[in-house]
Amino acid sequence: MGTEVEFRVKQGQWRRVFEKLHGNLLRILEIETQPAALEALFQYYDPPIRCFTFRDFQIAPTLEEYERLLGLPLAEFPHYFHQA
Repeated sequence: MGTEVEFRVKQGQWRRVFEKLHGNLLRILEIETQPAALEALFQYYDPPIRCFTFRDFQIAPTLEEYERLLGLPLAEFPHYFHQA
């Protein structure tokens, strides 16, 4: 059951405006998830360094994985480098 805002954004004009501003980001709301798996992953996620930290190693999503999740081919966009 979604919120009123989610419902509005999923419909007509609101969706088109949102997609114009944010691309395919709304597709994330349509992905079926497994709550137990997410709860297990959240235990290992380290927000400041944006990766999953386990005992002996760290795993971070690659640009290619973000590309697939969001459905945004990176070849169409200029490169962005974050400098902290």
